[in-house]
Amino acid sequence: MASLDTPRKSRPAPGMSAGLTQDQTRQMLRDSMGEHFITCSVEFWFQTYAVALPNNRRFGTSECNNFVEAVKDGIDGNILDEQGWKAVKAAKKVGQTEAVIYRKLVEIALAIGQAAKGVDPAIIVRNKLMESGSQTTIFETPGFLFRSDFRLLPGIPNLAAFLYGNNVTEGLTVIRPTQKNTIASERKQLMQLAAASSVIGEVKPKCGIGPKQDNESKVVSAATAIMYNDPRRRHIYAFTVEDSTFRLWIFNRGHVCCSAPFDIHEKPNYLIQFFLFIITANATQLGYDPTVKRRQVSSPDSPDSPPVIAYEYEVEGRRYLTEGGPISETAAYHITSRATRVWLVREIFNRPGDGKHSLSDDYFVLRDAWLYSDAKLESEIRNDIFERLSKIAAEEGKTLADAAKPYFMTFKKDWRV
Repeated sequence: MASLDTPRKSRPAPGMSAGLTQDQTRQMLRDSMGEHFITCSVEFWFQTYAVALPNNRRFGTSECNNFVEAVKDGIDGNILDEQGWKAVKAAKKVGQTEAVIYRKLVEIALAIGQAAKGVDPAIIVRNKLMESGSQTTIFETPGFLFRSDFRLLPGIPNLAAFLYGNNVTEGLTVIRPTQKNTIASERKQLMQLAAASSVIGEVKPKCGIGPKQDNESKVVSAATAIMYNDPRRRHIYAFTVEDSTFRLWIFNRGHVCCSAPFDIHEKPNYLIQFFLFIITANATQLGYDPTVKRRQVSSPDSPDSPPVIAYEYEVEGRRYLTEGGPISETAAYHITSRATRVWLVREIFNRPGDGKHSLSDDYFVLRDAWLYSDAKLESEIRNDIFERLSKIAAEEGKTLADAAKPYFMTFKKDWRV
């Protein structure tokens, strides 16, 4: 199901176009991860994937061990004790439902944030973990319905600004809702957007191969759909829980990595370290590409028509706005891929005098893809070809390079981000 505010809604997802059911698609995606799937220790996962960036800190193991005591002392001592997370244990002991048991994770994440700020007031809580098992995720691309058990919402308190930005341009109007003036139903819809799913989680109250594989299939398929849906994504984090066994996940275009399992009651410091990382991480740490922005725009040719989603790409200091759905994006469906997307775009110019913007009359084709680390840019490959052809004479004193140039595309920009 696709959101109505997107020109991509008519393009079927590859799994659906193959005639597969949702369960078959999940199994196909899970199986396809095999050659790109790795595991590691919990410590290595944090060191490698919970990455610190300039102006933001990394929470190390020793620091999080100190936060354990702060969490124990916080909120009247009702969250954590020597036996583990009290509310989770109590809910399981009396046979509560899966939803009731693991809803306590939201309380735990809040308590961790409060305790950490009590230790260091400079800590900024940017994101909110929420239970979402009853909420259908809204995608811009067609696909099966998803209801992830947990999702992390970024950009708190102003989720709308995170999703749409704050620019106003001439020729296209960027809608700028804010949390204060957005009615409750609109806020709820914003919270359900796949574009706002920064971390996903799946939980099961029992251990065993069945619950484990079901959780794996669900996070793999949800991560696939979210990264296919959103051109801004470089990676997405996830977690799975079977009983009290917790695993950390990261999905990126090169591979999928899952940590070794740990027991949240025996190793509360690991849960604190993970939750503290995701609730304080900025957008880039959570996997959003800072050079690609999501916009909601109205057409300059049809200003009264409903606004649609477009993407603004920054390429070597220049900005380009997509128009319509992608020319091609099927290659972006599988997570471990080059994720090639091709768009029709127009350049965005700053308009002198009033600080507004306008779009170029000319259209360009923008190709967005992941490269191997040692791969040449296409403009470099083209130049290599021309260099070789320039050494071969053709008719009327021209080289083969001169004769070949009309058959090659002209590059306005070719850039590694």
